[in-house]
Amino acid sequence: MRAGSFEFKFWPTIGTLVGLSLLVALGTWQFSRYQQKLQTEQLREARTQKPPVDVRSIDDLDSQKMHFRTARLHGSPDEQTRLLVKHRFYNGDPGMWVLQPIELKAGGVVLANRGWIPFKDAEGRVDTLPSLGDGPYTARMYRREPVIADKSMRRSLAQGDVTIRGNTTWWESFDVEGFYRDLPGPTPPENLVAVLSRSHSGIPYPIASTGHVGEPYLTSGRHLSYAVFWYAVGLALLAMYVANGFGALKSPKRRQRPRNRRSTDSDDEPETTG
Repeated sequence: MRAGSFEFKFWPTIGTLVGLSLLVALGTWQFSRYQQKLQTEQLREARTQKPPVDVRSIDDLDSQKMHFRTARLHGSPDEQTRLLVKHRFYNGDPGMWVLQPIELKAGGVVLANRGWIPFKDAEGRVDTLPSLGDGPYTARMYRREPVIADKSMRRSLAQGDVTIRGNTTWWESFDVEGFYRDLPGPTPPENLVAVLSRSHSGIPYPIASTGHVGEPYLTSGRHLSYAVFWYAVGLALLAMYVANGFGALKSPKRRQRPRNRRSTDSDDEPETTG
């Protein structure tokens, strides 16, 4: 091989191609999520600045127009029906969300997220929650993205072992489609949920906040930073492959020290006496 020329090596080439494919795929997926989240954040910012919309029936809820809009819900709560969604955190503390149906005056049912309660003694706290009282109720409408369904609860509902109406049910995931399956009357399109504003908080619980659901787990900026990271790692891998091909990564050969050999010359032998 000539000095300074590139040496093709089979296994390093295969490993680099596989690694680059994975890294580029990861970076591209994160960049795609960045673009989606950026559009969502811009939409949320624009719609939260608009005045509230009065909602008296399901016909007033167009999911394309109401996502992230502030609404005034006119109706009354179903105080006997509560849905507890596990694995929700508030300021780092484990807890649950409490959801209740609101029966709209002109027909239809909307689930309202009343807020967060601590996991400790959650059952006792639910039994003593204050009533929502008379409306209207100020909320931010939120269209839930598809999530993993609560299969065990859906199975229990389908078999008739559990009913949502008039009971307190415990859910492992925020399965909005599953929530609405067992509620009577028309329900909102595309899994719209009303997230009650802080003015509807109880003392001390539930802690209501429109940020419970509307804020994404990962922002657009976080997805962009991940995309840049994966692309940078891919470039680093490619640079290492090229450097290796040109021999720049080879360690210099160690210089071998001459072995100490005992001289056999007669001058080095000790004198002996006869």
